[in-house]
Amino acid sequence: SLSAYDASGAAIVGPSAFQSPVTLAIQGDTAAAFSLEAGSGGGESLQIDKPTSAIALVYDGNDAAQSVTVQATVAGGAGAPSVSRSFTLVGKPPPPEAGPIYALNAGTNGGKGATVTVYGAQAQGDAAPVRTLRLSSKLYAQTIAVDAHGLLYVGFFDSALGFNAASGTPDAGNVVEVFAANAAGNDAPIETLTADAATGTTVFPSSIAFDPSGDVVTYGATNSNGIDGGAVLVYASESGAVAPAHAWNFATPVVGYPGPAGLALDGAGNFYVNGKLRAGFAIQPGVYVASAADRDNPTANAARTIPWDATTRLTFGGTADAVDSSGAIFVSTTNETAGSGSQTACQAQINVYASGAAGGTTDVPPVRTIAIGGLSTTNPRCSTAGDPLAALFPAFVVYGTSLYVASDFTNTIAVLPADAAGNVEPARTISGSSTHLNVPIAVAVGPATPAAARAFFQPTSERKRP
Repeated sequence: SLSAYDASGAAIVGPSAFQSPVTLAIQGDTAAAFSLEAGSGGGESLQIDKPTSAIALVYDGNDAAQSVTVQATVAGGAGAPSVSRSFTLVGKPPPPEAGPIYALNAGTNGGKGATVTVYGAQAQGDAAPVRTLRLSSKLYAQTIAVDAHGLLYVGFFDSALGFNAASGTPDAGNVVEVFAANAAGNDAPIETLTADAATGTTVFPSSIAFDPSGDVVTYGATNSNGIDGGAVLVYASESGAVAPAHAWNFATPVVGYPGPAGLALDGAGNFYVNGKLRAGFAIQPGVYVASAADRDNPTANAARTIPWDATTRLTFGGTADAVDSSGAIFVSTTNETAGSGSQTACQAQINVYASGAAGGTTDVPPVRTIAIGGLSTTNPRCSTAGDPLAALFPAFVVYGTSLYVASDFTNTIAVLPADAAGNVEPARTISGSSTHLNVPIAVAVGPATPAAARAFFQPTSERKRP
């Protein structure tokens, strides 16, 4: 609430009108998240004719809002009294509202001719997709991600492996394609990120994430930034053959191929790398955290490590990782349970670890586990048939306060609370013949209200992203 005071600091009260009206105006409100209200009037500015106790500065909860200034000016032209006060926005932003649900369907051809099916935010049961996007019949789709603008990113390998087994170098034909927010049918990508021969950069988009600025983060290799080999790459533009804006690797163990799988960032820009990293000829699987300050460091030290072992209950079964708004770390894995007869079932499970991007090696049990009812397989490898790299079960994403899990064995998308623990049945599932789910190996969620698109340049043309 806002009150009026005179120059001595005394409150101005009473029913009489001011000698001259006072105009209140909000300044710096780029997100249009604030308004001034008094009685029946309201907006970004108000004219106040007499003292009132019912003037309010109202905030609508928009998490894109910034702190603002309210300016009060007395009518009267040049030299009239004027004063301003800053209102600092503090506290935790509300969780984002979930929008459409996206599933990457590898099909029976290992990712060639894959599809992306899109469902309404509240879809459940045998729900038909609201639209379907058909992907390349020549490339092997690996993962998907949706940015704050609602644009869809798809990572492709140009072969089943995506790398040269002799050299461990990602294939030059691997790409990241970017599709418009409502892409469907045979729509072509609006942008494509490719290898950059000038800097010896190739991509290995087994995972795609976004940093706090919205820049695209994926795996690859480069000769830029003092690096000669595997790296985590950050792109400020996804158009054509461009060099990464930033690139880094660990001092040891290093990112090498086909080892890394999951990749996530927290709100501060710290990186969470999950997979089988390399120390010489040895493999050291784990979750390794790199500080945001190391995004240009070719030999960064891991600020935190969660090893894969019996204590952490991480196995070779899962590939995905994520960080929620509180910083809690989610990592997919599997839990062997008794199946029918003499068979062993692989139960989809997600382990949650305490927040923190530092702390050295934290070889401790998870703070909670989430065993997801109905998502299991009797496949003894807990992996998709014919997959030469690693298991894709279960794939998941954390969005707002919910956990979205894809099961390629049961052709199911499950949705459950992100704070769940123990043996949990999904709050809702998307499953059935009408869904057209066909070996879903990745899941993503778009924003309910996409942010205004930012423009990206293409080096070879003047076309701007819509």
